[in-house]
Amino acid sequence: VGLDDVADENTTEYSNDTDSRESYGSRGTDGGHFFTHENPPLVPVSHQQAVYEQRHGRRSSRHPPYDTLQLGEDERLNLYRTTTCLSGYSYENAGSGNYGKEGGYNFNNPIFQYDAEMERVVVRKLDRNLLPLLGILYLFSYLDRVNIGNARLFGLEEAVHLTNDQYNIALAAFFLAYCIFEMPSNWILVRVGPRTWIPILMIVWGGVSLGLAWVTSFPTLLIARFALGTAEAGFVPGVLFYLTLFYKRSEHSLRISIFLCFNILAGAFGGLLAAGISRLSGALSLQGWQWIFIIEAIPTMLLAILTWFIMSPSPEAATFLTKDERIYASNRILMDSDVRPTQGTSWRQTKAALSDYRIYIICLAGILLHMPVSGVVLFLPSLIADMGFQATTAQLLTVPIYLVAACASLIIPWWSDRIHVRGTFVIFVPIVSLAGFIILAIAPWTWVRYVAVILALSGMVPTSAILTSWLTNNCVGHSKRATSLAMLVSAGSLASMAGTQVYRASDAPRYQKGHLVMASSILLLILTAITFRFILARENRRRDDNLTKGLTLIQFMSEGHLNELGDMHPNFRYTL
Repeated sequence: VGLDDVADENTTEYSNDTDSRESYGSRGTDGGHFFTHENPPLVPVSHQQAVYEQRHGRRSSRHPPYDTLQLGEDERLNLYRTTTCLSGYSYENAGSGNYGKEGGYNFNNPIFQYDAEMERVVVRKLDRNLLPLLGILYLFSYLDRVNIGNARLFGLEEAVHLTNDQYNIALAAFFLAYCIFEMPSNWILVRVGPRTWIPILMIVWGGVSLGLAWVTSFPTLLIARFALGTAEAGFVPGVLFYLTLFYKRSEHSLRISIFLCFNILAGAFGGLLAAGISRLSGALSLQGWQWIFIIEAIPTMLLAILTWFIMSPSPEAATFLTKDERIYASNRILMDSDVRPTQGTSWRQTKAALSDYRIYIICLAGILLHMPVSGVVLFLPSLIADMGFQATTAQLLTVPIYLVAACASLIIPWWSDRIHVRGTFVIFVPIVSLAGFIILAIAPWTWVRYVAVILALSGMVPTSAILTSWLTNNCVGHSKRATSLAMLVSAGSLASMAGTQVYRASDAPRYQKGHLVMASSILLLILTAITFRFILARENRRRDDNLTKGLTLIQFMSEGHLNELGDMHPNFRYTL
């Protein structure tokens, strides 16, 4: 069987396939343009890529002209059909301008055209309807996770007769369950959908948190904390995956950062909220620590019910968008990737995530980043108080630190999204934190050390969002992306456990050893990011050099197998 025969067979196969008759166009310049049969692209040219080429005056090797392929006409046509079908586009409908009866794009046969105004409208509506809801959910998730610390201050330890070691074991039980159940939870989420699974998780952890108000012994507290960790394990990686369903890769960093900022808000004001709730001590014969669990758990359960009704499962089903906006929102995600991702559960992609050494490298970076983040956040009041401030003053002085970190978490990821670069930020932004920890270790002056704490936290918090988006940008396929996100969050949870052991009471008030450990971790993070970026750049160059060979080989594969390739597809290029 010759190559021409295979081309004829594939032509028949794709012309009879429903998916291959869906037509999508390309985002070009501001006005957009359609693909044509006479001049078809190998892969969809993203708007950012077109702008880059226009600014730098050269053609990217990602999209070479057909003249360089040196293939016969039949092979070239078949290659075109094979690669374009990955994005749901076929040459039969190219340039036909097939619109729906209402003047909008047709779901079954759309030609995607980049529209700057439509893009702004859709993204604005997504931001307005998704981010506040998800952020509020995260705020209560964080409160339910850490309110045991506030409950301890208001009598939990005495009521349950806990020793200090038992309290630490109860804390560790949460993180243990969190690490164990993150990946299974995300697998279930991919299978049943975020709209169903996330509210279920909220109902469960809200109920467990409510039950903590009536624990009477260390074993019951231990079981409750483990159950709480089991339920909350899937929330953060699940929401991060959910965001990738609605936003393009170039939009991930800022949206993830906005979501994570609600964690900062919870940390800044959670203590003040608990102090107010504790004043209910004695009401209904309940102590203050019990009221903390009750009042912070009930909103979670009510929000779970509300979330089930208002959460959109996908861009196609977003009720806050018009019909044309839903179609545009869906198609812009499809056209954002160089390959067509596989949706639903795929065990092949799950295994690919578990065996991809690149994911383990970025998980290592996550550990090196989140250990100092968790250490500073958990011990921040103590670090400030040991500079010579009273306890109340120290608590108030933590607020400016969180506010500066929140501002950095909005500005720096926005810049990263703007230029669609991740690695450079993960390499250079932590240098600010490195300087902060070094100053903390060597400077004796109180206010200099206070500013150094601001530097340390402000460099790490935005890096967390950019590192996460670096992972999501380079994983194609729902199962692989969900699994890899769970792996990264699990790595961060392990790092959080380690971070609680860095600052020892014996090192007070300067904590020089702890600061030097954190500085070393940040330095290793920078070296890891440099290595990871080098690996991705080398792989991109290799795929550029072997593009003709790679695209020739994939024409013998079925569309299902092509989609399963994910980020291993020869068309795919890693975000650097």
